[in-house]
Amino acid sequence: MGINKNRDNSFYFYATIIAIFFLFILFSGCLDITIDSKINGDGEITNYKVTMEMASSTYQLIANSAKSQGYSSVKDIFINSKSQDSWGLDSTNIDYLEDWPRGENKVKITLKNINPFIPNPKSGIKISHTGNELIFNYNPSGSGTSNQSSLISGYTSAILVNYYLEMPGKIIDSDANTINGNIAEWHTNLGEIGTSGIYARSTIDLIPDLIPDWVLQIIFLILILIAGVFLARFFGPKKAFLIFLFLVMLCLLGAFLGYISLPYGLGINPATTIFASSEDWTLKGDMYYNGEQFGDAIMYYDRAVAKNPNSIRTWYYRGIALSVLGRYDEAVESFDKALKINPENSNAWFNRGIALAKLGRNDEAIASYDKVLEINPEYSDAWFNRGIALSMLGRNDEVLTSYARASDSYNKVLEINPENSKAWFNRGTALYMLGYIDKAIASYDKALKINPEYSDAWFNRGIALYVLGRNDEAIASYDKALKIDPNYEMARQNREIALKNPNVKPTLPPQFVWAE
Repeated sequence: MGINKNRDNSFYFYATIIAIFFLFILFSGCLDITIDSKINGDGEITNYKVTMEMASSTYQLIANSAKSQGYSSVKDIFINSKSQDSWGLDSTNIDYLEDWPRGENKVKITLKNINPFIPNPKSGIKISHTGNELIFNYNPSGSGTSNQSSLISGYTSAILVNYYLEMPGKIIDSDANTINGNIAEWHTNLGEIGTSGIYARSTIDLIPDLIPDWVLQIIFLILILIAGVFLARFFGPKKAFLIFLFLVMLCLLGAFLGYISLPYGLGINPATTIFASSEDWTLKGDMYYNGEQFGDAIMYYDRAVAKNPNSIRTWYYRGIALSVLGRYDEAVESFDKALKINPENSNAWFNRGIALAKLGRNDEAIASYDKVLEINPEYSDAWFNRGIALSMLGRNDEVLTSYARASDSYNKVLEINPENSKAWFNRGTALYMLGYIDKAIASYDKALKINPEYSDAWFNRGIALYVLGRNDEAIASYDKALKIDPNYEMARQNREIALKNPNVKPTLPPQFVWAE
């Protein structure tokens, strides 16, 4: 994501380290990355620092790989790699430092820029101005390195990334995990960055904030005291005291209204509606969204976009909440609003496709999934859902291609995280659609070993067993699904078919995958 995750600099080494060293990541799993980046109002990256901490054994693997690639050292591969040219840097603008803490079996590598620079568009970074706003967008999948991304995308989830991005003004919209004024934080992994990219939009302060708020408050209090002295001279002590008291009460009232307009105080007093910002309403909506009170979440998101119609994050989560409630037409409109602001948001295209498919508008759903895959060719869930939509339209010649790509993508996901029950489930369904029934059952079994309460996996497993003529096992699977969810009507119907009409083959229902 939000890559949230902070992320804009990750591809600095993304193109370099990952292509050469993804094997050491698999075997050692010892690489944490912290990225600090600061952008000025002109769209230049002024401060840029990447810190990598790793075990000394991991460092040695990198050194050996560097030499096998023709580099003299680890430093040489960072300083002289051609990837820096495409990123907008050259060897004269990179400071490299290695730190080996005494008595510890680890090393810390730090790279930072010496002078401000503007990133090359080929890097996947786009920094643009719209009025008095600066928009930062990083999409590594759209950087022209899709072949490389395809090769390594399955391995990058092992690399943890903490990314801190400082914008020139207050951040008014972002997919970050945390936003505090003009600083956004992502805490994620490199694979997630490759999937979702990174997005932030901020104001550009025309007048720099040179004086801290606490200093301004002291100056304000001094001015009030001076005003009190003058009032006493012109109106006398009693009238001056009353006027002074009135001014103090006004200040306290303003401070109180400002305090209760904080996110968790919204709604206490109707007057706070005037003072609440779009960000306040969004945070209030998030609170209800996380509590699965989606109707209330939508109400607060509506208030947020009424104040700021350019918040991609608010439109996106509003669309998700509407979809959960089955209000798919409104969800599509909400995702359209998000995509008008940032057409590179693959998750918005993906969830838009699901909402359209739920409405039976499968041609449009496929077009949405195609947009996802144009941005990120390794978005496995998009290949999977695209195959479902194609099968609904009877376009069977294209269906197999989509499911084959989905299966390949899930294999990469599972190499990194073999405990992902959803990936095993979707892989099984893709294999079923491709006609590999035995392999599909094995994949469902893997999902159920991880999550025995996965009712959909029991259901689909029952269908696959029934197709192979293993009726008793199929019925047992349906029974498991019904035990977990007694209201699973399709499982009940298929169980009845298996009992009464053993020669009638059921149809595997499409299983949509939500990505949030």
